[in-house]
Amino acid sequence: QPMFFSPTQTPQNWQIASKRREVYQWFLTFSSLIIASDFTFKSITELNFSSPEIIEDTLTGGMLHENIDCEYILGATGQFRKPCRYSVREFFEKRCFGFASIGYWREVQVSEEHPMIVLDGKKYRHKLKLASNAEYRRKKGIPEGGDKKLIKYEGSLICRKEAQDVDLKDYLLCPVSPVGNLNIHKDIGWLTGLALADGYIDDNGKRGPYYTLDKDEYCIPDLLKCLSEQFDGTVSSRPHGDGRGWRIGVTTEAAYSVFAPYLTGKLTKKKLTAKAFELDKESRLHLLGGYFDGDGCFLGKQQKLVANNYSKDMADQLYFMLISCGINCSLNRVPLYGDHYPTDSEWCYRIIVPSSEVPKLQPYMRSNKIPTNFVPKKTRELRFFFEDVDGSMFLAQPIEYKKEFLYTGPGYDIQVDPEHAFVANGF
Repeated sequence: QPMFFSPTQTPQNWQIASKRREVYQWFLTFSSLIIASDFTFKSITELNFSSPEIIEDTLTGGMLHENIDCEYILGATGQFRKPCRYSVREFFEKRCFGFASIGYWREVQVSEEHPMIVLDGKKYRHKLKLASNAEYRRKKGIPEGGDKKLIKYEGSLICRKEAQDVDLKDYLLCPVSPVGNLNIHKDIGWLTGLALADGYIDDNGKRGPYYTLDKDEYCIPDLLKCLSEQFDGTVSSRPHGDGRGWRIGVTTEAAYSVFAPYLTGKLTKKKLTAKAFELDKESRLHLLGGYFDGDGCFLGKQQKLVANNYSKDMADQLYFMLISCGINCSLNRVPLYGDHYPTDSEWCYRIIVPSSEVPKLQPYMRSNKIPTNFVPKKTRELRFFFEDVDGSMFLAQPIEYKKEFLYTGPGYDIQVDPEHAFVANGF
């Protein structure tokens, strides 16, 4: 029996007894999303692949695509992998479960027996209690041993559970992808992030970047200085519109060529390219600093950094870039509100960096948004980074809800080696 791929979709291949066909039929629902190489989401139904071998299951009506040549998707340990199998079949009133975590707006839906990779909440909390008790005894000078047996956890606390067996005390996991090794000048990184927030590049005229800011924005002098030092030619700086707008830009193809590898699109279509995720940690932090200088808002009472975004793709990319830099953040979706440029979207995407994580980003910001006398709050262990025994890093997230429902429609499955697992809907 294969370790991962659903036997129900391949009874002819593996000669699975027909009476087990309805027992082992794990799959993901039509709403499932995979993560492409630029850290944007796409429907599992839109996965690009070619298949030299297609097997039709006459018993279940499913289609199995073997030995596929597929685009890269995000695997379970944060590395991009090429799937080797893809299958789809129809289901009728199949028992399924939906999961969501605190601090992340997406929900993942899978069949009842689908394996899910989670951090075992019961074992994790027990391990924390043992560590706390040991620390207390050390402070009191009590030697280890005595009449109590020393308990040690060996191996990983991360395990596979069928969806129906996942406990609300478990943690859903998001892998932390490794950073790249491409280093760019800190000013270019900051300028790129600020353009992501408040600017754009002209792909047609091959000019830019252009920035649109409030005329009293604190970082304007820094922006003019960086552009003048980094690029030859005139830096334009003039009023924009009828209100408080101010437009700053460099109208040379040389400047465009510096930013074009990392930025694309405008308004709700604006996002980073896959090239941006080749940057090393320091360059990413300068980019993030520029972005939060533009779109960020520091809430003094709550002492957290918030950025609202109309581009879903960009919000997803920033979320993964932040956690790749070890910055614990949340990403939520809220109904569109207030004044905004015309858009068909009904949603705004909100990134929140909690008070305890702000000092990791503050040195890379050049605005006055974060007060100089800011003192962060203590870290809350609600969402936390967890390193597995093999060195893989994950963001562990408490489960907000687990819901049961009956699903009718197409079910999908993908095999990704060597992990035999991949990231769906962010988990």
